Order: sequence, then C-alpha cells, then structure tokens
Amino acid sequence: MQGRIVVRGIGLAAAVSLGAVGCPPGTHVASGEGATVTLVNRTDETICHLRASRCDLDPPGSQDLLQGVGELPAGDTLAAPLPTGCWNLKAEDCNLEFVTGVAGVAVEESGTTVELTP
Repeated sequence: MQGRIVVRGIGLAAAVSLGAVGCPPGTHVASGEGATVTLVNRTDETICHLRASRCDLDPPGSQDLLQGVGELPAGDTLAAPLPTGCWNLKAEDCNLEFVTGVAGVAVEESGTTVELTP
C-alpha cells in the first residue's frame, strides 16, 4: 500500500508518493538547525510509530517522532521538532504494520506541514 503525504511549507505545496521524488538540490543534508514539522493524521488508523530518517544516510537510521509522546489518532495533529533538511517518513500502527510513508520531505526552517493520507 502506498501512501500520499501533502507537504506544505513557505512557497511549497506538493503531493508526493512513497519513493516518487527526492528533495530539491541543497536540502539532502540535515543541518541540525531546529525546525517544526506539523503532522496531520488523515488516515483511518492510529499511528503509534512515525519513523524519520535522513535522506543521505546509508544505511538509513531512524528516530521515532512519537517516542515519549504516545499515539497520533486518526484526525489528530502533532508538532514535532526535526532538523532542517531532507527526511524520509514511515508511519506504522501499534502492531508495527505500515500505514503510510513518503520519501524526500524537505523540512524547512520556517516549518513544514505533512498531511499523512492513506
């Protein structure tokens, strides 16, 4: 099952499918500067794990944006800190089953909103 995520930032509005696109040139390395990613769960499922991995890591490592937060129920929104740069996101339910994902999310210093859709 492929998911769709609508990514919005200043001057950016795009719908991307898992693995369909990469970040714009110059955004592949996370700078370490703080940014806020607003995550909107538009699926019908509760998301228990939202794994973020930098696009330029091989092999990819990941951090769970919901660790210490709990769950992201369907219809809810969460703001999470994430360094600027290019990130791949993978959402899983409480049984570690894939819900949705996206490759190449450009996290901007001004903030980025990601709508997680089935």
